[in-house]
Amino acid sequence: MNPAGRPSVQPLSRLQRRLVFWSFSCVFLVTLPLLWFYTTGYRFSMIDNVRSIVSVGGLYVSTDASGVNFFIDDVQVTDLRLFRNATYIQNIVEGKHSLHVQGEGLQTWTKDLSVSSYIVTEAFAFSMPTQPHIRIISEYLTPQNQSVMRVQNATSTPFYFATTTNSILATTSKATSTLLLNSEYKYAVSLFATSTATSSTLARQISDRIEKLSGASTSTLTSTKGTTTKLVRNVLLFENAGDVYAEWIGEASDIPYYYCTPNIGATSTPVLYGDHIYTSLIAERMRKTGETLSEAVLALEGNEMCRDIIRIDDTQKTVRAFDFYPDSNHLVLMLLNDGLYVVEIDDRAWQNTQLLYPGTGISFVVDGGRIYVKDRGYYLEVFTSLTQ
Repeated sequence: MNPAGRPSVQPLSRLQRRLVFWSFSCVFLVTLPLLWFYTTGYRFSMIDNVRSIVSVGGLYVSTDASGVNFFIDDVQVTDLRLFRNATYIQNIVEGKHSLHVQGEGLQTWTKDLSVSSYIVTEAFAFSMPTQPHIRIISEYLTPQNQSVMRVQNATSTPFYFATTTNSILATTSKATSTLLLNSEYKYAVSLFATSTATSSTLARQISDRIEKLSGASTSTLTSTKGTTTKLVRNVLLFENAGDVYAEWIGEASDIPYYYCTPNIGATSTPVLYGDHIYTSLIAERMRKTGETLSEAVLALEGNEMCRDIIRIDDTQKTVRAFDFYPDSNHLVLMLLNDGLYVVEIDDRAWQNTQLLYPGTGISFVVDGGRIYVKDRGYYLEVFTSLTQ
């Protein structure tokens, strides 16, 4: 206490200052290698009571569905970093892993992905409703704003397999004096009268794998595209010889990640990404350079290459029409002979295909971000989520 009655703090002695300095120096020298070890992607692992050091990577999974759960190798992931429309899963051991995303009332998205050390692997998971979610667009409405659906039997509805967002009055009566005209019905009819999206009938032709390797089919893709094409954000969707393809036509530096494959190898690429990807990479190289099969295989070994074109899987069914999924250049709507499907362009391991709306004689139109379907003379809007 000084003469003024104020407390005073005495400086540390020389010995104490040296002890503090060397203590913090030791802590720094010990933690620095550990921090470097952790941030560069290494982790301590205990498997079967054996301690080891493993290298890890991460998964960055975008999704437009809410309330879904993520599973890696059938184990639910709880250590998630959530972003606005994506999830980051960290500390994944290098190698091939099975990822699936599921939620109540939604179809399950699943894909085998190769995770590399120190690298974040990207993916987009989409989930359509397990039961079609629709809105009936009827010609007439009741004064209470119910959609009037004319049926042969008032006790049953043609859309028993779906859930509807609007109130329906099923009736066998043809009287209209007490009903109101629905202006949206006329608009829906005009969409199908002018649309060419559903007018293309494509015959499925299975190409022999050897022909694709020799470049016989892929070499002529750019010169024999069908008249039905769609273009969204540098991705061109087109038909060729009965197949539907998605071609990247933008800058090479902006090409989506699923068009590219790192470290190509005759053994590793088929195992990690699928035999079809290795085949298409070789065919792409031959198409661009004019090399023989053996020359292309040798040139690509150990290198990274990006394809420009990816074939859209039609599950061995007849393709009747196609278009981009609303507001997307990575998902495709495929009208097959048994219904309307959503298919991803990403073909690593396989392309997820989910049924959006079933039917054998339906047609569809994409307009203003909405999907309209004509089924057995009825017009309706099909929703892609349960919240609408």
